[in-house]
Amino acid sequence: GIGYDKEILRNIAAGILYTSVFLVMTVYSSRLFEPEKNCGALEQIISSEKSLVNYCTVKSFLFWAIVGLPLSLVAIPLAFFYNMDPYPVFVLAIGLAIGSLGLTMMLTLFSALALMARQAQMIIGLLAFPSIVPVLIFGSAAVRTVLDGQSPINIILVLLGISLLTLLIFPKICALLLEISLE
Repeated sequence: GIGYDKEILRNIAAGILYTSVFLVMTVYSSRLFEPEKNCGALEQIISSEKSLVNYCTVKSFLFWAIVGLPLSLVAIPLAFFYNMDPYPVFVLAIGLAIGSLGLTMMLTLFSALALMARQAQMIIGLLAFPSIVPVLIFGSAAVRTVLDGQSPINIILVLLGISLLTLLIFPKICALLLEISLE
């Protein structure tokens, strides 16, 4: 719809790929904890006094390893279709790998919230969007700085900070939401 001008495609590639990764991860994460709740595994974790925070952290890492990292790798050949040079593609892949960890933690939290809401999975996905926008903005900005001839290290460090912050905080909140949903 926007044409096939190489410069336009190069300028929009990062935003399109980040948005695509977000949408794929959102669809996949909408029922992340539902099988464990239905089979009673969550109740067993709580009753055996195992750490629900550790469970949420491991579940998030597995979700990131199964969905986030492969999508980051798939973005590499897709970026070349948008006429991107190798260095911006490298920055895109690194940014997606780091940013998808933050996205994973956020989507895991919203999946636990959706478990409480039962029929509101799509509404929770819409509510998750405003919290995910900074990752999308900083990820696209990292590639944009490379295209402008500047160093992307500061923006990559911001993405890393967001991902680490969500890694430290969100599993605890997710565990609390899971406990509340089981009451």
